Amino acid sequence: MNRESRIAAPFDATMGAGCPFAYIPPPPSPKRRSRAHSAAQTSARTTRLPAHAARGGARVTRVANPRRVGAGGIRPPRRLRGAALAFLAALFAVFSTPATARNCDGTVTWTDIVPDCLSPGDQYRILFVSRKFIPDSVASNTINSYNDWVQQVAAASSDADFAAISSSFKMFGSTAATSARDNTGTTGMGTGIRTFYFKGNKVADDYADLYDGSWDSQEPYDEHGAVLSNVIRVMTGSTSGGLKSSSRPIRAASILMNEITATGLPQTLNSELFWSDNASPSQRLYALSGVLIAPTTPTSAPADLTATPGDARLTITWTALPDTATGGSPVTDYNVRYRVLTAPPSGDWTDAAHDGTAATAVITGLVNDTAYEAQVQAVNAEGEGPWSTSVQGTPMATTTAARVNEVIVPELARALVSSTLHALTSRIEQAREGGHAMQTQTREMRKMGGPRMRNIWPQLQVTSQVARFLGNTEGSGRKRNVKEGSTPNDP
Repeated sequence: MNRESRIAAPFDATMGAGCPFAYIPPPPSPKRRSRAHSAAQTSARTTRLPAHAARGGARVTRVANPRRVGAGGIRPPRRLRGAALAFLAALFAVFSTPATARNCDGTVTWTDIVPDCLSPGDQYRILFVSRKFIPDSVASNTINSYNDWVQQVAAASSDADFAAISSSFKMFGSTAATSARDNTGTTGMGTGIRTFYFKGNKVADDYADLYDGSWDSQEPYDEHGAVLSNVIRVMTGSTSGGLKSSSRPIRAASILMNEITATGLPQTLNSELFWSDNASPSQRLYALSGVLIAPTTPTSAPADLTATPGDARLTITWTALPDTATGGSPVTDYNVRYRVLTAPPSGDWTDAAHDGTAATAVITGLVNDTAYEAQVQAVNAEGEGPWSTSVQGTPMATTTAARVNEVIVPELARALVSSTLHALTSRIEQAREGGHAMQTQTREMRKMGGPRMRNIWPQLQVTSQVARFLGNTEGSGRKRNVKEGSTPNDP
């Protein structure tokens, strides 16, 4: 499988990945009041006593506000209704949070180059610190030279999956001309795009977290997925916000560095450590991958389906799913289903037996001379992809299907060959019989002799030779008595 297919299309980091806001439904529109409701309001208004009657000693019986009375009893006050709506909206926001918000805090386990805490389709990036020191030959102010070097380091990884995405890595640092943000495309918010140390833990939840001055993980990992436990220094040339340092970029006289100890200092792109010896080979670089996508179910359906009929069976074939459509995870199986073809299509599907990645399946136990339709679906470790379009086929009995190829066609071929050979044999026999007759006539004419024979002898001689060639029988083994060019009277 082409492992580059795990890498997403270039991500527009200036836009970020968007911010999912919870949808708060508007309050329901007031319903039309029924006649009964209006009558109740009128009755209630008429039972209220005026204020002066109350002051005169009459007992006032207050009726509940009819606006708060409904079929279910008394409505709560308006302010309580607003609080209830806000509470329901908060619950809606919690339970409608997309699957991409899974928690990746704490210890993270990995499968190949994918953190297990991610959901299918999640975007993420991988960070590593080069175990190798950058050589003096890369002493350049051009950031592409550093990008090329970290890609070579990633390609030399002992992890084949990691090496396969080496071309997506770029130096996570700044030169005098280019900042780390611009070089790695981390200029936006990057909402939902987490960063992880390779085979390690989460560094940041998004780009804003990446540049907030402190990384979540304190353990640096190299291109092999191994922890760098000793005190190391990493060139950054950047501020903690990923911007280029005007006075201390990479390969300047004094460089901004990170120093990571065994106990783990709070890591950022700038630990306020200056390194004055820019020619020293004992420097490392950070490298950040492009935006990767956690494997998903197959994104496309198998294509180019064919159905070959047989006796109570159909053989279905299709084109295997390409690597670009597998969702970043190889296809492990294909599902096949079929049903009787109706107009319009309806009825339950029946699963056909199939196991493995072979792009063919044989559906047996069908009814001859009945039309069927079949579909195919690709399956990988993440689940099932979409079903293909239907292919149609009609099984046929052996006398009408297989017999044509297995019996009738060979019999016709043998009959044709036999007829042709018989015709050729008849022609040869006729030629032989003609040859005997011509030889007999030639001998009789030789006996006659005379001047007249001298004139026709050359023609007869040629005719006799042709006859002997075609019908080489009784005259073929005898000694010729007539010499070429002689006449009957010649000695």
